[in-house]
Amino acid sequence: MNWLSVTLSVGAATNPLAMAPPLALPAEVPLRFHPNCPFERGHRLPCLLALYQDVESGEPAGIHRIALPPDVFAGAKVERRSLGRWPRPRAIKLWPPAPVLYLGEGIETVLAAATRLPYRDGAPMRPAWAAGSTNGISKFSVLPNVNELRLLLDHDYEGEACATPCRERWQAAGRTVLRLRPPRPGHDFNDVVLEKLRAVS
Repeated sequence: MNWLSVTLSVGAATNPLAMAPPLALPAEVPLRFHPNCPFERGHRLPCLLALYQDVESGEPAGIHRIALPPDVFAGAKVERRSLGRWPRPRAIKLWPPAPVLYLGEGIETVLAAATRLPYRDGAPMRPAWAAGSTNGISKFSVLPNVNELRLLLDHDYEGEACATPCRERWQAAGRTVLRLRPPRPGHDFNDVVLEKLRAVS
């Protein structure tokens, strides 16, 4: 699958994302919707696709697929698959970087925090990138033009464990690292947003 051959069809009737609330995303956001994407064992499913890029060079480094069959929107388990391997740290760069950068694991968690939850000073939690995995957070490279990294962590053992090597690496390079996590154990930032939505519905 070639990333450049995949078309973003936000307004298409077959695209469930067209029904979602609008998100404050940049024009060149590396997300696409594929209505009939190869997934596994000969199956094709509607998918949200995200482009991995090399953390340092920006080279295309793989495609992350999130299956979006109708039952997902009724509460079924979300299935994810990655396409392509890469020898260096990679991430889904949802916004261009800035001196303060947010980094989380999953796309849903990062988008929820960046578009629906303000930071302590009231500013949005962005620009933000998704590492795609806890391993992606633990190996995240120090970037020359980022002075402060704010980690959007799941409130569980894996979330804390992946933060430690990342924090140590960045602090050794003279950078500031903040660890942010939801107050309730077992939750991520997407859970926080969903709870808020349920509370007002």
